[in-house]
Amino acid sequence: MIDKIRIFIRDIKYGFISYRNWYKIIWQDRQWDHYFIFVILYKKLDLMVKFRERNLHCSYVNDEEDLMDIRKARDAVKRLRDDDYLLIYDNYNEVNKQQMNDLDIAFRTMRDNILKWWD
Repeated sequence: MIDKIRIFIRDIKYGFISYRNWYKIIWQDRQWDHYFIFVILYKKLDLMVKFRERNLHCSYVNDEEDLMDIRKARDAVKRLRDDDYLLIYDNYNEVNKQQMNDLDIAFRTMRDNILKWWD
């Protein structure tokens, strides 16, 4: 019984933390286009990076490699979210090429690694 109470209290605590982390993102979410998918995905990957950097839980084999992969995916998603390609590249072919490259980096990295990203 005491364990159930502890778990309940812990769940409430982490529920409030999650609410604080996600409230603004969810409030602004719209179903219009890919931008909001990238906003949500970036937030999740960024929270995972920060969690691992703080070492709130225990370390495990290959944790540094996993952290690098999460950062790699997060950074590609950030570029997709920010959509600043026209500021960097001067023609649409290069813009499209870089967007496709970032999509490939983000989703291939997640596809190949996401099932091992656990604490």
